[in-house]
Amino acid sequence: MLNVNIIPGTSRSVASLLDITARKQADLIISDILMPVMDGFQFCKEVRGNEKTADIPLVFYTAAYLDKRDEELALKLGADKFIRKPIDPEELLRVVQNLTEERQEREAVAKPAAVKEEKQDVMKLYNERVVKKLEEKTLRLEEEVVERRKVEDELRRSHSRISQVYHEVVYTLASAVEKRDPYTAGHQTRVAKIAEAIARELGRPEDEIRGLVLASAIHDIGKINIPGEILMKPTKLSDAELTLIRTHPLTGYEIIAKVEFPWPVATMVLQHHERLDGSGYPYEVMGEDIILESRIIAVADVVEAMSSHRPYRPAVGIQKALEEIEAGKGKLYDPDAVDACLEVVKEKHMELFTQ
Repeated sequence: MLNVNIIPGTSRSVASLLDITARKQADLIISDILMPVMDGFQFCKEVRGNEKTADIPLVFYTAAYLDKRDEELALKLGADKFIRKPIDPEELLRVVQNLTEERQEREAVAKPAAVKEEKQDVMKLYNERVVKKLEEKTLRLEEEVVERRKVEDELRRSHSRISQVYHEVVYTLASAVEKRDPYTAGHQTRVAKIAEAIARELGRPEDEIRGLVLASAIHDIGKINIPGEILMKPTKLSDAELTLIRTHPLTGYEIIAKVEFPWPVATMVLQHHERLDGSGYPYEVMGEDIILESRIIAVADVVEAMSSHRPYRPAVGIQKALEEIEAGKGKLYDPDAVDACLEVVKEKHMELFTQ
């Protein structure tokens, strides 16, 4: 059903008439051509030239302009229909109905296109914003990566400096002991090399091996408290002297415990003369209460000591040293450490640096 609003235009300006037509949202305009204020042709031009009314169907309904050329001009100016009076009212209604439906169909087609275009604009804007956010996030991540790399580089440099300090402290202490006891010069260094080889054969972690090597290099640091004449005595030690010698693991522990190593270096030093059956010293610790690093140092210490010359005896040789640890395997010495030592010496022909 059509809702009809009649807007009389005989006394209005073109501008005001167009404004009223646009505001009232007209569905169709029916105009005569012969009018007192303006002719219909001029009105048609104004309707089609105004964006608010350009798509409204316009019908000329006239009794004065009947020439075929008048109709041609009207259609060229943008009129949708040119109707000559008189016309049957039903026919006029059909024309109006058809034009109204055609407009609605055009709008139905145009609206999805407009909606689609609007959605495309929204998606374009959305994509632009997403890309912008991704670019900003990527930039932040790149900055974070650069900053993290700086921190990691600084940590590596710090770790390297700290490791160097540990190395210098350890080997300074080792040097101090060896200057007091020239017969054991190099002993600690050789024990460190053997202990490292055993640990690698056992597949121990690299960081653990670093701590083991440092502890091995100063395992006899406690001997700094033993008189030189006892250390270099060429004859058998008395019971009192032997008791004094046996204090060196505890003295070494007390010295090393003051240094904050990232490994249990002090405990390794303290336990390197303990034995699995509890016959060791200074505390007669047994079995797995002795930390693995100390059990490895114990094996390396015996092998190196028996292979080297001492003031009170000549070197007995590597073969005797290996027989010693094999005989005490599982009783005095850790069986895995013994097997690893035998493997690296016998099968892999490890140079023990006993010269």
